[in-house]
Parts: sequence; structure tokens; C-alpha cells
Amino acid sequence: MADKLLSANEKTNEQVTSNFNLKELEFMDKIPTEFLDNARELCRNLQKIRDAVGKPLNIISGYRSLERQMKVNPSAPKSKHLSAEAADIKPPAGMTATELHKIILDLIDKKVILNSGLGLYVKDNFVHYDIRRDASGKGTPARWQGN
Repeated sequence: MADKLLSANEKTNEQVTSNFNLKELEFMDKIPTEFLDNARELCRNLQKIRDAVGKPLNIISGYRSLERQMKVNPSAPKSKHLSAEAADIKPPAGMTATELHKIILDLIDKKVILNSGLGLYVKDNFVHYDIRRDASGKGTPARWQGN
């Protein structure tokens, strides 16, 4: 595996919502076909977050292969990034990760987006959001705070 970003023509160019294309979830690894539906659902939830924020979101990490995951975060071998169900989101200019986290919690409380994984990383100024589900398809809430 080369440690380089995918080129534009290597990415999956599929516009899912008015503001999100699948290619925004691909950095160094292309989303496998079997995970494309997960990525589409994630994009639909991200669109609702963007609409609430009112500004573009900066996705800093999306889909990761197992090999990439072991380099990035070996302590999370079952990360939702592996199945294209997670995104790490940098807040827009003028907003902190804590403020973005609060907006996402509010959207979850109002049942606008799936109640699933949400992590706050204050020091690195990003929020992790994922669409984890149980066997019945219901969102599985998980909350944590990183660095």
C-alpha cells in the first residue's frame, strides 16, 4: 500500500446529496463496492449535519482499508471507518469541535440523524460521527471523548 492520496480519477465520483460526493470519503483507499450503500447513508446523515451548521464541513477521514487503519489507529481494529460508516469532521472556520459536537447531539436528540457513534476530539479539533447499527438495523449509540 502506497502512502499517497488517491488521484481524482481513482475516486468514486457519485454525488449522493447536494453537498456530498462519495469521493469525499476516499483519501488513500477506494471504497469497496460492498460498502457503497454504507457510504451513501453516511453522506445523507452528513448532509443533515451540514444543513444544521450552515457551512461546508471538512471531512478529514472517511473510508480506511484494514491496512490503513492499522497504521492510523491500531487500537481500533473494528473501526466503522473500515466499512465506510464513519467520518472524522473538522468544524468550519469560526466553530470549535465542541460546538459541532453539540449541534450533532441536538440533531440526534431531535431524531434528524441516526443515533449512533459520536466522538469528540478537542485537542485535534474534530468530531467522529458514524452510523453503527445493531443486527435489527437500529442505531447503536456510543459516545466518547478522545484527546
